[in-house]
Amino acid sequence: MNKWFFTLIIIASTVIFTSGCLGSGDDTPVAEKTAGFDAFSANKSVDDKIYLKDAIKILNYSIEDGFIEGGNITYHQIMGSGADESGAADFWIIGIKREGKPSLLSYSRTGWEERDWPGPMGDSIIIMDEIILPKELYSKNQAEIIKLLNETGTTEVILKDGRYRISGSGQSISTTADFDSITGDVI
Repeated sequence: MNKWFFTLIIIASTVIFTSGCLGSGDDTPVAEKTAGFDAFSANKSVDDKIYLKDAIKILNYSIEDGFIEGGNITYHQIMGSGADESGAADFWIIGIKREGKPSLLSYSRTGWEERDWPGPMGDSIIIMDEIILPKELYSKNQAEIIKLLNETGTTEVILKDGRYRISGSGQSISTTADFDSITGDVI
C-alpha cells in the first residue's frame, strides 16, 4: 500500500510541476497572448484601479518585452470602466490600428491582451501627448463628476473623436457629461 501511495504522489507531483512549464510556445497568435508584466510599481488606488497613464506605461513595457506586437500603432478610442472619483478605472480598452488594421487592446489586473476589433473604427487619431488624461480631467471637473458618481454609483469614461464622455448608470438613472479632450472643458 505504501509503495502505491508513494508512486501516486510522485506521478501527481510530476504532472503538477510540468504542466506549468508546457505552454503553447511561440506559435500562439498575438490575439491570444497576455502581457505578463507585473504592475507592482504602477500607481494603483486602494481597490486595484489603475490610471490610464500607468496602463499605457505597462503597455509600452509589454510591447518592448514582446508580449504585444509593436509596429505603427495609432490610438483611436479609449474606454475606462468602473472609474472612480480620481479617474482610475478597473480596466482600460483601447481601439488601435496597426498598419491600418483595427485591433482591441484591453488592460485588466492580469495585463494587456489583444483581440480582433469587433466592428468599424473611426479614423480620428488620439495623440496621447496632446490630450488631458482622465486623472487630470476628473480633478479639473471634480464637482461635476462627484455629482454624477453620487447619482449613479459608477462611471465609464470614453475618449473618441476629440471628446471625453463620462457616463454614469445606477438602478434607475443614467446620465452623461461631455468634455473637450484637450482642454478638459465641459462641452
